[in-house]
This record gives sequence, structure tokens and C-alpha cells, in this order.
Amino acid sequence: MRTAALLATLALALVAARTAGAAGPVVSYTITSGTTGDNGWYRSAVTAQLAVQGATDSDCPLVKTFKSSADALSCSATDGTSTVQFHLQFKIDTDAPTVTSATPDRAPDGGGWYSHPVTVAFAGTDPTSGIAGCTSATYSGPDSGSASVAGSCRDNAGNVGTTTTTIRYDATPPAVTATPSRKADANGWYSHAVGVSFAGTDAGSGIGSCTAPLSYSGPDTAQATVTGGCVDAAGNRGTASVTFRYDTTAPKLANVAVAVASRSATLTWREPADTASVTITRRPGRNGRRASVVYRGRASRFTDTELQPGAAYRYELASRDAAGNAQAVAVAARVPALYLPAPGARVHAGAVLAWAPVRGASYYNLQLFRGTHKILSVWPRRPRLRLPLAWTYGGAAQRLAPGRYRWFVWPGRGPLKAGRYGSLLGGSVFVVR
Repeated sequence: MRTAALLATLALALVAARTAGAAGPVVSYTITSGTTGDNGWYRSAVTAQLAVQGATDSDCPLVKTFKSSADALSCSATDGTSTVQFHLQFKIDTDAPTVTSATPDRAPDGGGWYSHPVTVAFAGTDPTSGIAGCTSATYSGPDSGSASVAGSCRDNAGNVGTTTTTIRYDATPPAVTATPSRKADANGWYSHAVGVSFAGTDAGSGIGSCTAPLSYSGPDTAQATVTGGCVDAAGNRGTASVTFRYDTTAPKLANVAVAVASRSATLTWREPADTASVTITRRPGRNGRRASVVYRGRASRFTDTELQPGAAYRYELASRDAAGNAQAVAVAARVPALYLPAPGARVHAGAVLAWAPVRGASYYNLQLFRGTHKILSVWPRRPRLRLPLAWTYGGAAQRLAPGRYRWFVWPGRGPLKAGRYGSLLGGSVFVVR
């Protein structure tokens, strides 16, 4: 078979010249069938009908079909004087070119998968008319493990040949979930370090790897966020975050104070804004218990009543936030043995002075002073005395006049005449207006 370059030089028909000086016969042809292509080529067999004029003899056929470029017709016609040589041949290529390769313009993004648009260039061969050109195609989805990319090559005769190649394509990030390692410590708040793990699913290339578990341990915030992700085999990355409330700092009470008055103790404090509750525990507790919770709430003041005169108490104030963080502050309070009236209180005639009873005491000695002068000394048998308006002491008339008074009490045992006194029970002051 002649090469395509040689065939390209062939004329559609070649008719030999007449003998010089003679009219001679004429041979002509008409194409009755054939598909024209590009560049003077036919893409199918060509049938030609021949006509011979002015000849007495000719070996030219009436019809000739040419099936390939190699097919040729050579004949002659004569009128007895002149002879004409006739030659006819066509450029014919009925075969489509062969697409020999499909080459992506770059390497896969990961694991043999493409995750971004890729262009595939096609190449081919054609032994007859030669390759005129081949196409390229860009693939950008949908995701598929066997995505088809089609291309073609065209020969110089206009025949087109195709093949299809496949690629693996995944441009969709994996779906990722972020999961705390445990439940919140209290009321939706975490107060200790918490781990977060990440997992993913991918319907395309599959999960390649995920972020290793992360641990969150601060800072304190109502919007703590931990973010991680997963990468699929094609290199697509998906992320997920989990947001939670985190607080490891206990609310600390400030300005904690206790004031004792009569048989009560009033505790005051200032609490931070994030305090959820304050619990007060008293030792000793109520009804003979070792300890009792005497208050629980959100106030900044509490008064504990019905305390025992002369007893010492310890109060523990525990502040707690919504996350369960707690901190305690302790204060001590001692109820004076001389508890009524309260130290420094204003009184009048008829008011009761009261003090803590002493086990085994038969009587008590109460002494009253105005300034540095003793103005009263009495021996009541009960731990209380009602103040008179007037009385006599040391042979002199006394009166409960306005002023500042001090009073003291000693317990006595046995007969009054024996004068057996215990240690001073206590002293206090009051004011008369």
C-alpha cells in the first residue's frame, strides 16, 4: 500500500494527451457514488462511469469501482489514427484512525484518585491519510470510581475514531463527626479536661486518616471549641467542631464576716457573678449532730439563731458554680456567755439580763458597774435577772440612770454563805438612754 504522502499527490484522473496533430478519441468519467471527505479524500468506495467518444476501439470499462487508494484504472481508446491513454485513481481512506492513548495532564491527587478537574489528552495513529488532530476532555464530576472520559482523533480524510478511558474521581470531602469522650460534669459544663475524638465516612474514595483525639483543658469559656477533621484517599479534607461550656475555676466568696448578737450569728459575704449556690455547714450541728447544713441558697446574708450561750461554732461557707466547682471559706463565732442584752445594746428598766447556765451552779453573783463604781451585787439562783428601776446598794439609793454600764457574772456552788465561786463566766456592757 502506498504511503499517505504519495497518495496525496495523486490527481483524481489522468488522461493521456492525443497524438500530435490528430483530434483523436475522448475518454471522460462521472462519479456516481462515493462519500467525499477532507483534503480531497474519499471516505468510501468510489464508483465512476466512463464515457468514450470518437473511438473505433477501446478497452476502457463502462463502470469502475475503486475500493482503496491502491485501486487504479489504466485503459486506452483509438480511432485508428490516434490513440489516447487514460488513467484514473482516487485517494480513499475508509478506516477511522486508532486512538492509541489517553493521558491526564497531571498525576492523581491522592491514592490514584483525582479530587480536582483533570484534562485528558488523546493521541492516535492512521496509516492511510494520517492524523489531522485529536481532542482533549476535562473531567470535573460527578464523583465515581470509574468515571468515563471520552475523546476522539480525526484523520486527514475526515474519519473520526473514539475510545473511552476511566479515572477515579472524588471531589467531595468526607463527612466528619466530633465526639466528646464523656458527658459534662454538671449542668452542661465541663470542669475537668475532656477528650474529643474524630471519625468520618466517605462514599467515594474512603477515609484515609482522621485527626488523633484532642484534649481540652482550658481556658475557661462558655464557647470552648475543638476542631479536627478527616482526609479521604483522594486528599479531600472534611472538618467538624464540637462546642461546649468549660469552667475549672471555683467561685470564691469575698468579704466573709460573722457578727454575733445575743444568741444569733449573722454571716455576710460577697459572691462572684457565676455563683450558683452557697451552702453553709455549722459545727457543732443542730440537735446534737456533729454538723448540720444550716443554709443553702443565693443570698449574701444568713442569720443563725437559737445558739447556745458560751458555745463556739465553726461555719464553713462553700460556694459552687454551675459547673460543680466549689470552694469553702471557714469562720468562727463564739456566743458570749452573757448573751442578753447583746453587747452595747440599749436597755431600760424591766429589761432582762441573761447568761449561760453553768452545770452544778447553785446561784450566781451578778455585779453591775457604772463607770468604775459598783452599784449592784445580787445572787440570783436562775441565770437571768430583770433590771429594776431603783434599788439600794451599800446603804445608798441607786437608780437606772442614763449611761454606760458593765456587768459581770460568777457561778457559785453550795450554800451562799460558803462563798464558793467559780471562774468569771463573762462580762458585757449595755447602755441606758
